[in-house]
Amino acid sequence: MASKSPPLLLAAGILSAPEYTIRRQMLRATWLSVASSPILFRFVIRMGGLPTLAPLSLSLSREQRVYGDVVGVRSVKWNETRQRGPILSLVAWLRHAARRLPHARFIAKLDDDVYLHSPSVRQLLDVVGTTRGVNVDRVYMGFLTWSGATPRSLSCTRTWCRLPSSSSSSTADC
Repeated sequence: MASKSPPLLLAAGILSAPEYTIRRQMLRATWLSVASSPILFRFVIRMGGLPTLAPLSLSLSREQRVYGDVVGVRSVKWNETRQRGPILSLVAWLRHAARRLPHARFIAKLDDDVYLHSPSVRQLLDVVGTTRGVNVDRVYMGFLTWSGATPRSLSCTRTWCRLPSSSSSSTADC
């Protein structure tokens, strides 16, 4: 009889470019060092086409041996662009998590420049997961940010937005 996987509240994939070893080390030395079950964290690193004996490949293999927290994504080129790489890595992580971690109640994506207080996240997910009327199969939590060009049709200042078709202003997170 196969043993059943222990309950897992959250499986979080931390997207990281192959060359960002120092970022991964900083996370391991800080908040990841105190993170505990039922939350699982994995670094999702694109590795497709990376020569096996290349120094970067050897470094990533060593990371996996030492820490055991790397999901190497071979379906995404290791040198994919900054625009496509993270999106393709996210898709690979979600597929991996659905296939390999079906016992996780929640699946998350993080960037490797985040600082997370995992006890607070656990408390929040415990509340969301037990709130009456909340369908946990359809929960999206997060903060959407962007940088770069802003559409000309939307003029924003720090806390107020005015849409050209509207005569009134309203507060918003612009």
